[in-house]
Amino acid sequence: MGDESGDSAGPARAEGKKHLPARKIKRANTKRKGELSEAAFLLKAASLGFGVAKPWGDSERYDFILDPHDHDPHEKDSHDHACHEHASHEHDSHENDSHELASYENDSHGRAAGHRLWRVQLKCTEVVRARGYDIQPIYSIYGKGKMVYTADDIDVLIAHIIPLDVWYVLPVERFVPSKSLRFYPDGGCKRPRFEHYREAWYLLKLGKTTTSIGP
Repeated sequence: MGDESGDSAGPARAEGKKHLPARKIKRANTKRKGELSEAAFLLKAASLGFGVAKPWGDSERYDFILDPHDHDPHEKDSHDHACHEHASHEHDSHENDSHELASYENDSHGRAAGHRLWRVQLKCTEVVRARGYDIQPIYSIYGKGKMVYTADDIDVLIAHIIPLDVWYVLPVERFVPSKSLRFYPDGGCKRPRFEHYREAWYLLKLGKTTTSIGP
């Protein structure tokens, strides 16, 4: 009896010592996260009236090109309506027509002279460290390691804080040569360095990214 009891208890204890298979930790897909942030950027920029373009391939340092044109969706319809009215009024003088054409050309030339496109590098983050969100404005070159973006590479860095859907529009001159930037959209810092650039899309509309804002 003693041997039987020992034999029966042995397998039971052995089964109790079996290890469960290790559970794999599901890591965030950083590529998918970046793609979602790019889609959010397209929606945000277009809703603010910017023209948005993306360079062919991935050889450029910037992700997007922004065109801050003052586009009126009714501009074409208004222009066509004005042309129709002009054609229907034969009493308009040739002198008035010439004056209107000269004014239009001068206005178009003035707009073109002050018009520019912006090279945008987009960075996103969703992890809080020391009460802030970190962004690294860097890229890698084979054989040289990590490099910081400069004015030769981009005009603006836009940081997307994913959990809050908050955007920082940061001129390149405001962070070079820093290799790490920290943002405090929830507070937690008495003197946040970049808070004045939160949602500062108007800088691109005005074409004044070289102008420092804030205290």
